[in-house]
Amino acid sequence: MSDADMNAPEPRPALIRALPHLLTLTNLLCGTAAFALLVVGGSPGLVLTLLAVALVADLLDGRVARALGVSGPLGTVLDSLADLVSFGLVPAAAVAIAFAETSALSLVAGAAVVGAAGYRLARFTAEALTATASAPTGPAPATRKPSFKGLPVTIPAAILVGAAVSGFQPSPLVLTLTALVLAALMVSRVPFRSFKDRPLGLILAPIALLGVGLSIVLGSARVGIGAALLLGGVYFVLYGLLTAATRQVTR
Repeated sequence: MSDADMNAPEPRPALIRALPHLLTLTNLLCGTAAFALLVVGGSPGLVLTLLAVALVADLLDGRVARALGVSGPLGTVLDSLADLVSFGLVPAAAVAIAFAETSALSLVAGAAVVGAAGYRLARFTAEALTATASAPTGPAPATRKPSFKGLPVTIPAAILVGAAVSGFQPSPLVLTLTALVLAALMVSRVPFRSFKDRPLGLILAPIALLGVGLSIVLGSARVGIGAALLLGGVYFVLYGLLTAATRQVTR
């Protein structure tokens, strides 16, 4: 046995290497359960809980894959499929069901969201796989802060599900226009900040604290958390658009 063989790291156990996929499947299963609950008129609070678990799993799977050095095309495709269910189909259903009695335009809003989410995720997956296949070997060059091309699908999901479960009742026209704007931003090339380089706690803590505070003020955990998701999503969109506009002006 050569010295190189003796010094080579031992392969990780199969369960450890599969951990990112298990997290992605958790995202998918929670999204599926949330969709089923919406269809049968289940508890909005439970829908929120399932989506929260799906979101945490979605934030973790890529980080864990990179930490373990097991990133690959299967994980990329599986992640997009899970995101389409949890953050495309579920918010579309939430809007269509929650506001169906108000106007048939809720169906238009839901269709716009799920269609745009599907297109954006397909584009992201294709570009990620192409970039991986053509990436040069060696250390990666230094780059500026990571960003997404187009609004990430989790943000419209937070805004629309938050509005639906918090009892916020926009007019049919406002609801439809909001959904169409979010759909357009998802399929756009507008850069939005990615926080893959930030600790997970720094991402979740502000929303969690806002949710707790609003729950106390409003007297309802469901309404408070829904309002926190709505406000957090709106802030992310406005901050991203302002940053992109400033960059264009100062270029």
